[in-house]
Formats: sequence, structure tokens, C-alpha cells
Amino acid sequence: MNSRPPQTARWLALCILALVLVALWARQITGAPIEKDSAQLVRMAINLERHGVISLEEAPPYTPTDYREPIPVFANALGIKITDGILGAAPDDGYFSGERVKFLKYQNLI
Repeated sequence: MNSRPPQTARWLALCILALVLVALWARQITGAPIEKDSAQLVRMAINLERHGVISLEEAPPYTPTDYREPIPVFANALGIKITDGILGAAPDDGYFSGERVKFLKYQNLI
């Protein structure tokens, strides 16, 4: 007789555990200001989404930079585009603290 639970039950238990952990982690995300490396990433994402160039510049001309990895910049730019689509456009500094930064931090759960 086999005492192991069926494969479906194990996958279901794993999925439930993953959902519980994601819910617990999501509750810990705040709108606290982002600083240093994360702020550079957000600046580059804002410039990509709004000006079409990955740049660390805060004002024109937005010169391209390869200071950070591009995938997180693309992911954050998409997050900014989605957030602006839902909540409406915001000034750049709206993505460095407060409610909008929470939306950018949520993607880290994935």
C-alpha cells in the first residue's frame, strides 16, 4: 500500500502555501521612501517610460546609461505605465515614496 499523498494533493498544498506566503509578504510592503540603488533603478525606469531612454538624468538631455541591469528597469517601467494607467499620471517624485512606490515594490513578490 502506498502511503504517499497523491501528486495533486501535494501540488495543491504547495500552491496554498505559496499564496499564504505571498499574502503575508505583501502586507509588509510599505510606501517608505526608496533610496540609493533602488532610487537609481526607478529614475532609469521613469526615464524609459516617459522619455524612451534608460537614463539616470533628472532633466533633459536624457543621455543613455548602462549603469544598471536592463531587465529590472524594463519591469519597473512597465509597472509605472500600468500604475499611471490605473491611477493617472503623477510627477516623477511620486514614484520615490508613498502609494505609488508600493505598486512598484509589489512586483518583487513575483
